[in-house]
Parts: sequence; structure tokens; C-alpha cells
Amino acid sequence: MFREKTSGYFNASVILEIIFYFILSLFVYLSIDFFNIRWSASELIKYLFILAGVVLYFLIKKTIYIIQGNLTEDNSETQEFIFNMNLYNQILGIVLLPVCLIITFSPITNSNFIIIIGL
Repeated sequence: MFREKTSGYFNASVILEIIFYFILSLFVYLSIDFFNIRWSASELIKYLFILAGVVLYFLIKKTIYIIQGNLTEDNSETQEFIFNMNLYNQILGIVLLPVCLIITFSPITNSNFIIIIGL
């Protein structure tokens, strides 16, 4: 998949990566809410702050890997590693979607087990 890089895969990859950022941020938001960590900001501001933190974290992480690959002159290996990391993140976004839905809409009041599954 890494060597072929077709445009159809690229479009799906971008969409799945965006979904990953939103779903991971939602899971972190739900986990923070579950553990009763209180912020004085509104709910939307909390979620947007978490979303910005998640996107910034992964952007910095990818940038550090690219810089490291340039310094060690292992660009192709680094690009393949980043590709595999993105693929893992995209799959994680798909897996966390039902976990977030169960946490949000389940009639179970004690979601300890579901949060642990998500973690």
C-alpha cells in the first residue's frame, strides 16, 4: 500500500485521518468527563481545546520524525514508518467510534469497563 499510493487511497486516507482526530478528541473528552475533571470553560470550548491539542501533538510528532529522518538520511524508511503510524491511527479512529457511541448513548451508568476497553 505504501508503494502504490493511488489517489483513491489518498482521499480515503485523508478522510480517515480527520475522523481519527475527531474521534480521539471525543474519547479524551468523554474520559475527562467520566473522571470528573472539571474545567471552567463551556463544553464546546473544552472539546475544541482537546481537538487542538490532539492535532498539535500528532503534527509535532510527525515533524520530529521527518526531521529525524532527514538528519539520519533515512527518508524512505521514515516515510514508511509515518505511513504505518497513520494507518494505525486511522484504524484506531474506526475502533474508537463504537466505544464513544457506547459511552455516550448506553443506559449503563457505570462505564468503567467501556473506558478501560477504549484505553
